[in-house]
Amino acid sequence: FEYANHDMEPPIGWVSDNNSWLCGYLEKDHNRVPHTGDWYAFTNANDSWMFLDMFFGSDLRYRYNFWCISDGTYDVEFWVGDSATPDGMSQMLFTKTVSGGEYEFFSEYIESIYSSSLYLGIRAIAHEGAQYLTIDDISIDMVSRYDLDVTPNFWDTVLFTGEQITVDYDVANIGYEDLHVFMAAHSDYFTDASFTEDVFAYASFPTVPNQTVHCTCTATLMDGLAPGTRCWIDI
Repeated sequence: FEYANHDMEPPIGWVSDNNSWLCGYLEKDHNRVPHTGDWYAFTNANDSWMFLDMFFGSDLRYRYNFWCISDGTYDVEFWVGDSATPDGMSQMLFTKTVSGGEYEFFSEYIESIYSSSLYLGIRAIAHEGAQYLTIDDISIDMVSRYDLDVTPNFWDTVLFTGEQITVDYDVANIGYEDLHVFMAAHSDYFTDASFTEDVFAYASFPTVPNQTVHCTCTATLMDGLAPGTRCWIDI
């Protein structure tokens, strides 16, 4: 909500049902504060919608992250559909309850979208006594349920037999679910392999989504390998 918005007007790029969602700037009363930056969106209606023009493919998987704060209890629903109206929303993806006081982080992995859709819809429903709901830092990513990214920082590209190799790399969990990572220097090529994960000497470790772990491997290249042999470290 940081770009080109105006205080107390609907968020740029969003269609708001009866202007029931508005943009706020900096700190206001009733929990109307940004989570990050200066801008956010808020509603004080009992039942309010806002829609964003965004294509969703039925063959893709999505992860939703967002932050909410309220002065009471609200239900927040995420939908997809083919028009920017409540009646045009065809599938509710998930619902979360925001119970007030402090910003709360919510994350949801969507396994299946029934059919390709053109709009995202967000609906807020106030419980009795609630007055304001604020939402900020919405992100929607195409992800796999389980996915891993390994980025080398330093590695030896040419070795002679009997030499020690050092490989320095980052392992990132870029999927939605927790992963357990196992590392091994391929036994056809290496002996005396050891691994360090951050500062601990482990060859396996758990990761949570969005976590990046710094790793180092040292191993000795075996004697007798033919020149030009391509060697592997497995993760």
